[in-house]
Amino acid sequence: MHNGAVGVGLLGRLGAAWKPLAVAGGIGAAGGVLLLVDPNEPGSWLPPCPLRALTGIWCPACGATRMAHALLHGDLAAAWQFNAVVLVAGMPLALWLWGRWLRARLRGTPTPQVPPVVGNLVIVACVVWMLARNLLSIGAV
Repeated sequence: MHNGAVGVGLLGRLGAAWKPLAVAGGIGAAGGVLLLVDPNEPGSWLPPCPLRALTGIWCPACGATRMAHALLHGDLAAAWQFNAVVLVAGMPLALWLWGRWLRARLRGTPTPQVPPVVGNLVIVACVVWMLARNLLSIGAV
């Protein structure tokens, strides 16, 4: 007998999780594009970083598209060179946050708030990484 409760079965829980699943689908589609399109090739239709294109300054995420392309093609060394911080910190953090979001949606519970210390650490890490990579590139010239 159906009691009219929403989200009782597996289909209801999956329906409640459509947003994190849609995000995963979008990332999968972007990965599919990066399997076929090499952002390192001249004339690639993938857009460059706007900050880098306008100012010559590397943003904290500069190289992430090339890093993802290299990672998808099994070239961990190149991925590391394109953006080591996104590779070892950004991707695991994003996966952890996405997993918390998906788990909460599947359980029907509110998505847990990210502790402010995590947000503050991300901001500090981005600023330090941006300064370090730009100062190091000046010294390398």
